[in-house]
Amino acid sequence: MPEKIDAASSEIKHVGVFDFDTLLSTVSKWMKGQLYGYLEKKHKYTADERELEIKGDKKINEYVKLYLVVEVEVSELEDVEVIIDQKKEIKKRGKIRIGIEGKMELDWMKRFEKGFYGSVQKFYHEYIIKHRIGQWKDMIDKDVYELSRAIRGALEMEL
Repeated sequence: MPEKIDAASSEIKHVGVFDFDTLLSTVSKWMKGQLYGYLEKKHKYTADERELEIKGDKKINEYVKLYLVVEVEVSELEDVEVIIDQKKEIKKRGKIRIGIEGKMELDWMKRFEKGFYGSVQKFYHEYIIKHRIGQWKDMIDKDVYELSRAIRGALEMEL
């Protein structure tokens, strides 16, 4: 039976000027660069608000899959004109909250779901692959941290 394990999470809050397109591009490029699938699940765009949910998954092997979920909420959004290198650019100003959650799923192909294998799954997790489960959890924790740093960089926040 598949088992989902929560891993690290991160929350980024920012109030100020940012480039929304650069932010989304950064998340997309980072996920694809780390071999995660990329799917924008939820879109809500209004004049002064944005809500987005991005999901990514990465198959480690036939038994383990890692997941990242990025939730973006923007409020009080408005266009502003800024001057960068003596050129006028249109950017966004507003409040942004980004939540990143990592998860790990064991037996994502549901091979241990029935019969004899279902009864040995707990033994398999606790005694045979316990150390490797810890390594995979460390991997998703590291990915959450690195994605958080990439997003902070895109928002031009201090790292």
